[in-house]
Amino acid sequence: MVYHNNEDIFDDEPIELIIRFENKSVNTLGKQNKGSFEELKRWIENKSIKCFFQKKNEDEHKVTFQIENKQIELVLKWQEQTFDYKTIINQKSKNVISEIQQLNSDEYTVTENCKVKLIDFKKPYRSQRELEDLYNKICKLEISPKSEIENQQEIWDKWIEAQKLILNKNSQPLEIVKYDQPINIHESLYQFRVKLKQEENPEFKNIEKIISEEPFNLNERINPDGSLFLRFKDINDVLDRVIQKDFTTILERDKQIACVLKITPFSISNKISKTFNNRFIVSNNSDTINVYINNLSQKQEIVDKMFLEQFYFKSYGAEFEIDWHCNIKLDKNINISDHLLRRLRHNVFSRKHNEFDSLKKMYQELITIFGKDKVKSKVYLNFDQSRVNQPIRFENSSFKNTFWTEIKREFYSFDFDTNVSESQQTVAFEFVDYSDLKSKYEKIKSLNRFNIMLSPLNDDFKFKVKIDIIAKKSKKEEFLDKTRQIAGSEFYIDRGDKFEYKKRQVVIGNLNGRNSDYNYYVFNLPYKWSDDKRQTDKFFKFIEEEPKIKFVTPNLRGDQAKISWLNEAMNKITNPKEGLDLKPVNEKIKDFIFDSSKAEEIYKNLSKDEEEWNELKRHELLILNDSQRKAVLSALNCTDLALLQGPPGTGKTTVIAEMIWQMVRVNQEQKILLTSETNLAVDNALEKLLNKNHTLVKPIRFGRASKFEEEGKKYAFERIMKWVDEKFETDDNYENEVLEEDDVEIVEEDFYNNSVQLWMRRIANNSQQSNPKYSDIMKDWAFEMAQPDKEMKMVFKDKYFKYANVVGSTSSSAGSPNFGADYQRIFNDYEGELEIGQLYKRAKNLSKKHIGFNGWYKGTNLLEVIKPIEFDTVITDEASKATPPELLLPMCFGRKNIIIGDHRQLPPMLHDKTFKETLESLETTEAKELASEINKDFVETSQFERLIMHPKVSPTIKSTFNEQYRMHPKINNVIKQFYLDEGGLEPGKPIKENANDPNLNNPFSRHHGFLLNKFINPDIHTIWVNVDEPEELSGTSRINNYEIEAVELVIKLLKISNGFEAYMKHWENSNDQNKIQEEKEIGLISFYGHQVSKLKEVALKARNKYDIPIRLNTVDKFQGMERNIIIVSTVRSDKKIENGITKTNKDIGFAKSPKRLNVALSRAKRLLIVVGNKNMFYRFKDKNGNQIYKNVIDTINNEGIVVDFSDLKKEFGND
Repeated sequence: MVYHNNEDIFDDEPIELIIRFENKSVNTLGKQNKGSFEELKRWIENKSIKCFFQKKNEDEHKVTFQIENKQIELVLKWQEQTFDYKTIINQKSKNVISEIQQLNSDEYTVTENCKVKLIDFKKPYRSQRELEDLYNKICKLEISPKSEIENQQEIWDKWIEAQKLILNKNSQPLEIVKYDQPINIHESLYQFRVKLKQEENPEFKNIEKIISEEPFNLNERINPDGSLFLRFKDINDVLDRVIQKDFTTILERDKQIACVLKITPFSISNKISKTFNNRFIVSNNSDTINVYINNLSQKQEIVDKMFLEQFYFKSYGAEFEIDWHCNIKLDKNINISDHLLRRLRHNVFSRKHNEFDSLKKMYQELITIFGKDKVKSKVYLNFDQSRVNQPIRFENSSFKNTFWTEIKREFYSFDFDTNVSESQQTVAFEFVDYSDLKSKYEKIKSLNRFNIMLSPLNDDFKFKVKIDIIAKKSKKEEFLDKTRQIAGSEFYIDRGDKFEYKKRQVVIGNLNGRNSDYNYYVFNLPYKWSDDKRQTDKFFKFIEEEPKIKFVTPNLRGDQAKISWLNEAMNKITNPKEGLDLKPVNEKIKDFIFDSSKAEEIYKNLSKDEEEWNELKRHELLILNDSQRKAVLSALNCTDLALLQGPPGTGKTTVIAEMIWQMVRVNQEQKILLTSETNLAVDNALEKLLNKNHTLVKPIRFGRASKFEEEGKKYAFERIMKWVDEKFETDDNYENEVLEEDDVEIVEEDFYNNSVQLWMRRIANNSQQSNPKYSDIMKDWAFEMAQPDKEMKMVFKDKYFKYANVVGSTSSSAGSPNFGADYQRIFNDYEGELEIGQLYKRAKNLSKKHIGFNGWYKGTNLLEVIKPIEFDTVITDEASKATPPELLLPMCFGRKNIIIGDHRQLPPMLHDKTFKETLESLETTEAKELASEINKDFVETSQFERLIMHPKVSPTIKSTFNEQYRMHPKINNVIKQFYLDEGGLEPGKPIKENANDPNLNNPFSRHHGFLLNKFINPDIHTIWVNVDEPEELSGTSRINNYEIEAVELVIKLLKISNGFEAYMKHWENSNDQNKIQEEKEIGLISFYGHQVSKLKEVALKARNKYDIPIRLNTVDKFQGMERNIIIVSTVRSDKKIENGITKTNKDIGFAKSPKRLNVALSRAKRLLIVVGNKNMFYRFKDKNGNQIYKNVIDTINNEGIVVDFSDLKKEFGND
């Protein structure tokens, strides 16, 4: 209900408006330089003021009033404890005191006469009832469109501030305790490893203190990662009891216990014992061997075999053990030989002699003295190798290199995982209880390939136990999150203030995220190109001096630059100014980027069979369906904005290419900017534009060329320039585009494969079809065009740049100064002493450093020379994956914007909890405030969704593609429920007609051809494997070991299915190695990161044992990808294990998101296999009451198969 009142609601008596101020708000108000808190109090004291109240958002109200020729605006938050307001003023707040403007009453406003009273936040005071009534009235107002826009602007600013804080934290130097010398991996790559000093969790310190005191007295240190070493008895009797009593809601012991066996090579005595099949006990000292015998008849057999081993009989020996005490007195009448008397000082002694009878005589003497029952004896044969030229080593501390390969192969066949450390000479495995430990240890021991220093069955053996923090992320998890964020970033060593700036920083290399962990960071040092070698050689020279290195520091200047670009983009719409790229090309963007209803609607009739429709159809470059055609027409005819929704596999790339073609076909001189979140999406769209029949579209690619696919590199400015001149060098690196470890291996580039050369060839080919009379001349010309000299290259390069009409770039790169520099180089024909790209960057730097920069530099007015960056159309793909400020970066350059995305898939930052945890882990007041202020709705909703779902947006500017070309129709039926509001999603005609074609060469065939009784047949394209077993907590993540077991079995069943080998072999016929890999790979995805980590062993086994490549990742990171076969591990169960106890569970966590489920199920082209707890998911309803999983399971049950994991195990076994 809307309330509107221009009169007092309580007669003429003003309401007492109590507003509490905190000290921080008072200080911030003072810094705004418009007036102090005390002045404000004086202005309003004892005055009745007309106040205008509005609802800012669900938690905050706003009051505006005028006094002393000033306008006051305060944001208010209701205080339930005191029944009054407090004001919210922070550094990002608008000025409280400003110039007077017209204030109007409308349906979004309540006006009241008030006596405003400003008081200290903690001062005791009880407001009147009338203020509470006023508060309730304001709560019932609708939020004004202006406030909605302001709210979005504020939260965008807060998001940027949050990114700054996270980035500053990630940029901090990391303390190290030691480093290794760089090692050579291959001819073009070195690696450098450092050991990190890690921060400890206070929770671990607390439990460590308790177990060290009475009654436990265990002096065991808990490592920063939560691991410690304990005896088996102490794990159960001490650690588990302490956790259960004092830390049950904070800590949890990992169910898996690690057993680390120290191993050594067999000694010579071990080997000799094996020679006798372990029938005799064998021992050795430094140079002789003893073989123990039971009777003399065994001597000859032993001597003969020892001779073959190059050992020679030396003497007999005997060990005697006497059961007596030193205070027993010997009878003086007993005749004891001197040598025996000396030995009787000890209970155990030994003697050697060449004659056996001599030893026998000593034995007789002993039993005479002590009695036969008190004397024990062992007889041995003593051997040495005195006549051998090359002595045999009796003790060997290290294994041969071949041993490790052999032993790993033997472990591979085990039904449990082992971890072998060559450097530490250890073998480790995990177990859950004593019987599990015993059986696994006996299996390892049975190999009889090495000596185990201490048996784990010994009471004193200590096992590695892991404690996990369950209440929040541990320091280790926070650190590993950070490592993932900065993987691929350059690191350097700061040599200190005594060095000048250019020599102060020594670059190490790029962080290798895959090989780095909590304790060690590994850096890649490329050594291929001259620049790489120069930089790496500098580091080698530095490290040769063995300097003391205390810290290594990430170079995140690129990310810092990106944050500044986002700020600039925000300022363009919130505070536009005259100057160099200080305002948007279309000034209406400041409204429609927040409120799509402000974008102008399309007035033309674009329906089927109208002239616009038929005109498009006549000139189509590609084959479109009706929904795609409607989207293209919408994009061509919009004035401000077009919103296009592209569900999975619906041909977004095709539509983008067609849009560009149609725009250029009509006007070749217009400029189009194509952007996306990823380079691959940009490159794919540009590749679709290639057509041998025309040369109208002339794309150019901005960005860091080394990040492009080959399809994109041919359009790269850098490649074109190197084709013209091999010596061309550019210092322009797009700061935000960080190289990852995958990019280290650089392939040789074919500079002739570039867009200008291809354009020349097309011109030459087309010219040969002209008058036959000139055929010889045209052939010669065509040859010259195919092999141009430098002068011809320059001519055509200049022409191509002059008529270039499509620029491809990632969205984030569009804010880079280098993007602007490249724009000037292509579209600005200025010729002067200084290169135009460098002039642009100089102008940007000067305008940042000097407020009010007038443009003059070295006698040239740069603002007159430099062209503003303008495009007729900006097309943004993958918009639902972009954060709002990232979306804004390229949009500011367009007269009109085409935005393409899918709000039914995942937004860029769905993990509200993860984002908040990252901020809170910074442990600063500002970060915690931002964590609470950046609301869940902002994090979970993409800006594309806000725009396309706006209730008042014109339907003429939005379109949805409703035919997909990726999935088999039966997989489509599983996900089409997510698109019912948009009119549904159906397979395109080619898929419907060809999906079951067994000819895999048919691009629209979705056949697989697998057959295995009770599991799969060629008509089954969807499978649900029901795992009715409990999940477990793993830190703040989740795992399900039973699902891991099920996934492994599923891969095995695919491998043994009839038709699978032929299917895999078919793809090897391609010449494209990337295509072979992609077609053969099985996509293995899960909702949880820790489950993905656990599945790595399964992926490794699939690759090594079954020769099946696996692409493994979380569902979120797999968005945008597709594979023929997808296996989804859902993890969640209606049962969970906590502290060893199985409990009921009703929470499905991340899996409750329909968007995440949609992404998970829509990656598969031919076969979708879901592994999960059917009963748990079947009952689930989303926040709108939709049973999304029930629909999935019912569809799979009707058209595919639902099978229990337990039944598959019974049928096919685990082996």
